[in-house]
Amino acid sequence: MNIADALKKIRSDMGITQQEAAKRVGISRSYFADLESGRYYPSGRILIKMNDEFDIFILLTDDGKTIHYKEVN
Repeated sequence: MNIADALKKIRSDMGITQQEAAKRVGISRSYFADLESGRYYPSGRILIKMNDEFDIFILLTDDGKTIHYKEVN
């Protein structure tokens, strides 16, 4: 699964808006939207924050564009 699709699914499953997700991660809503659209890829710092805030484990593959994630709760 690519990062953009995973972020959309995670956010949808949590029932939160882009604004709420962005606030929890500490980024702007527009940047979060860019991540969900695939325009940009999150930095390692952002991925770690998402892991913590969304109670998930995100693992980037070697290509840096594909992820695996699972809920840890």
